[in-house]
Amino acid sequence: MPILALQIKCNLNGVEKLYPDDNESFRWYLKLKCSSCGEEENKWKYVVFEETQDTIKGRSECHLIEKCPLCGRQNTLEIRANSFKEYVSEKNEEFQTIVEFDCRGIEPTAFDFRNHWVAVAAESGAVFDDVDLTEGLWTDYDEKMERCVEISELESKFTILKK
Repeated sequence: MPILALQIKCNLNGVEKLYPDDNESFRWYLKLKCSSCGEEENKWKYVVFEETQDTIKGRSECHLIEKCPLCGRQNTLEIRANSFKEYVSEKNEEFQTIVEFDCRGIEPTAFDFRNHWVAVAAESGAVFDDVDLTEGLWTDYDEKMERCVEISELESKFTILKK
C-alpha cells in the first residue's frame, strides 16, 4: 500500500500561499494507472475527501474504487486525512507536497489543477477566492498594494512516501 504525495510547483508573484478552497469538497482530478497490468485510462477521474464508498467486502471505506477494464482487478485510492498542506512562497518554484493518497493497486500518473483554489496576496493578505488554474496561469490585481498578482508555470508530480 504505497503512500503517494501529490507535489506541485509554480511561480508565485505577489502571492504568499495557494491552497484548495475547501479540503473536504475539493475535487482532485487525476489520471490513473492499474499497478497490476499497467493499463492507464485516458480519462480524468476525480476524488473528493467527503465522498466515500464501501469496499466490496464492506470492511472499510475509501474515496475511489476503480475496477481495471483490462485485468478486472478492483483497486482503491484514499485521500489521507490531515495530509492537506498549502503551497507557500518561502519555497517558491520548488516542489511542495499538498496532499497524500493511500493507493492500493492503482497509482495516479497526472494531476489537473482546474479551479476552486484560494490565493493570498503576499504583502496585503488580500484573499482571492475561486482562483481558476485551468489555463496554467492566473492573474489579478491587489488593490490594497496596487500591484498585479500572478500564479504561473504550474507543474505537478507524484512521489512515493512509503511502499
